[in-house]
Amino acid sequence: GGLAPAANEPVQVDEPSTLVERRVGDMVGFATDASSYTVVSYIPAPTITELQEAGTDYPPEVSGRYLALPEVPQRVLDLAEELTAEAQTPYDKVRAIEVHLRSYDYDLKIPDPPPGQDVADYLLFTTRRGYCDYYATAMVVMLRAAGVPARYAAGYATGHYNYQREAYVVTERDAHAWVEVYFPGYGWVEFEPTPYRTVFTRPVGGALPTVMPMTPAPRGPPLGSRPLSVVLVLLVAGLALGGVFVAALLALRGRRAFSSKRLALQLYAKMVRAADRARLGPGRGDTPLEFAARLGQSLEARGSWAEGATEEVNVIGQTYVRARYAAAPLSARDAGQALTAWERLRGKLRWLHIWRR
Repeated sequence: GGLAPAANEPVQVDEPSTLVERRVGDMVGFATDASSYTVVSYIPAPTITELQEAGTDYPPEVSGRYLALPEVPQRVLDLAEELTAEAQTPYDKVRAIEVHLRSYDYDLKIPDPPPGQDVADYLLFTTRRGYCDYYATAMVVMLRAAGVPARYAAGYATGHYNYQREAYVVTERDAHAWVEVYFPGYGWVEFEPTPYRTVFTRPVGGALPTVMPMTPAPRGPPLGSRPLSVVLVLLVAGLALGGVFVAALLALRGRRAFSSKRLALQLYAKMVRAADRARLGPGRGDTPLEFAARLGQSLEARGSWAEGATEEVNVIGQTYVRARYAAAPLSARDAGQALTAWERLRGKLRWLHIWRR
């Protein structure tokens, strides 16, 4: 009953179906009475560089409908202008607003806005927390205020992957709302302002960077003539990179025989617990890598103090996945890198937890 699930933008279906439109040329999706079907969709896959270079030559039917706004509180318009003041392209405006919204908190239990209060204003200045409907609404309003055609989209997120069925399972709990932005030449492209969801990742594109010749570093004094503290630091760093330091540390603490796999699983579990305490824990249905990507981005969006969190979380998440699912055993070097990443990350999560308290 209702719309048949399909990726953006369905162009062909193998069962009798009915096109659903808001008005002529404004397709919402399709409906079918078939219990199963195969649908072919067009999915824009531009690079970041291509989106930055897409320009602002919007068709009249797009600018006329998707730049329109009702009466909006002035402080919402002012915030949109402030966030996009230094943006050079529509894509840069989109990312500036998306990053700002993702620094807020996710909360399904906020009270409804008071009668007469604008929804975007309520999220941005009253609660600073909410769920997908609020974030998508606020982002669309601010983008239109900044001159970027945008629309509110509702449907379903990816769900969770079932390895036995080799398919994604999507249920009612995966209902979601997000934002789609129009880019000339590419059409409607998705963006994700809701904090607990993983952002849409795209390749950078553009020309390959120029490879500069390396200049040899000046030679320092012999190792034996350096201060003892420097020698120890270099020695510990070298051992950690090889994974040997991790094994020695665990042995000194009287633990069982060193296991790279066990360490990787423990580090991931610690990261999940610390993220939960900071109210950034995994969402229902998140894969480990989806959770890791969202956590790193959520931390870095909060300020320069969290710089490097994305890489640290990614190292721990990737190491966990290899430990759990890869056929080859995890190396001590990989476990050592995950431990190093955790030592850097846990301070950031602890600071955020204390700040929230």
